This record gives sequence, structure tokens and C-alpha cells, in this order.
Amino acid sequence: MKRRTLSLIISGLLGVIAILSGIYLMAASVTNYIAESKKTDWIVTEARITDVSSRVKRNSKSSTTFYDLTYQYEADGKTYTGKKSSVSGIRLVGDEIKIKYDPDNPSDSTSDITPNKDDLIYPFGGGVLFLAAGIFFLLTAITVSYTHLRAHETCADLV
Repeated sequence: MKRRTLSLIISGLLGVIAILSGIYLMAASVTNYIAESKKTDWIVTEARITDVSSRVKRNSKSSTTFYDLTYQYEADGKTYTGKKSSVSGIRLVGDEIKIKYDPDNPSDSTSDITPNKDDLIYPFGGGVLFLAAGIFFLLTAITVSYTHLRAHETCADLV
């Protein structure tokens, strides 16, 4: 009986944690996409790569190299520096890339010229899956608890 109660408590807690995680993932993906979408009035310009460092991500079947870039650009006669992480295609020092910067704060820049819908869809979809799994765990724990409670009451009535 105690083992069953513990498993129901764990199932309920997993359900609550999954629900909260799902809500967080969905909210964060929408918030980030909206923030990127608001950068439509930023100025697009060319930047020159000044530094490239690489990282290798390995799993059991393959490895992928990611590059972290540092770039410089000019705005209003001043030179600014920006960074771009986890670029999958190789870039070399001296290469030019397109970036955009905030005209009100030229030191704020991004190499994401347009919002990437994948940055909205995949985390949001993951959030929906977590939410669904959490609801399943929570409802299962509630249903099983209720069924056991009813069975216990029925047995008490018979005695």
C-alpha cells in the first residue's frame, strides 16, 4: 500500500513538473519570437569576422563542428563588436556577414536578419508534448487514487 501511494505521489509530481515545463517552453518560445519580430526597424549592414573559434559536439554516431564568431561593424562612424554562437557552416576571419543593429543603441546587434520560425515551432511543440504528458501523469495519478479510495471505502462498508 505504501509503495502504491509513493508511486502515485511521484506520478502526480512528475505531472505537475511536466505541465510547468511545458508552459515555460511555450511561453519562452513565443516571447523570443515576438522579441525577434520587433527588430524589423533595425538597420542591416555588413560586418567583418574578426575571430573564429570552433567546438566539436560528438555523439555515439557522429560529430558536428560549431563555430563561434566575433564580428565588427560600423554604425554612425563608430566601430562595434558582436558575437554569433553555434554557427554550423565554416566561416573565416575576414569573411563578411550580414547583421542588423538597433539604430537607437548601435552596440546591440544580431546576425539573425529575419526571425526563424523553427525557433518558435520546435520549442513550442516540445512544450505542447510536455504539457500533454504532464496532464496524462496527473490525471492518471488522480484517477488511480480515486479508484483506490473508492475500493477502500467499499471494502470498509462491507465489514
